[in-house]
Amino acid sequence: MRRLAWDQGFVAASPQCVHGAVGEPVRYDAWWPGASISAGTEEVTVRLPGVPALVLRPDGSREGIGAVFGVGGLIRGRWEWFLEPFDDGTIVNALLDLDVPGGERASSRRLHRLRVAVHRGLVGLKGALE
Repeated sequence: MRRLAWDQGFVAASPQCVHGAVGEPVRYDAWWPGASISAGTEEVTVRLPGVPALVLRPDGSREGIGAVFGVGGLIRGRWEWFLEPFDDGTIVNALLDLDVPGGERASSRRLHRLRVAVHRGLVGLKGALE
């Protein structure tokens, strides 16, 4: 079932600094609580607590503005980090456009668990960069 979600947080660091962190999923475990990473040659498998493994493939990047990943595995689609300069920091947006397996309730639960994991990641990113 196709699901769209958007989450955001503020990090008191420049967009370029934030881009360096979110643009390289092989380093997500350095700031994302509970993340475990397996890197292949062209994709990175990210395991987050309570979420099926996500296989991320780079699908574009705009230096200092964001990074886009194709998502594979049980959950498929696109994940974009979009960065907006704000005051002395950056608003970090996580935009999810995903096909989540299951009926209405099962896909809603999976998406909710992913959004909780993304929120934890945003808090971890904030803690690591500030």
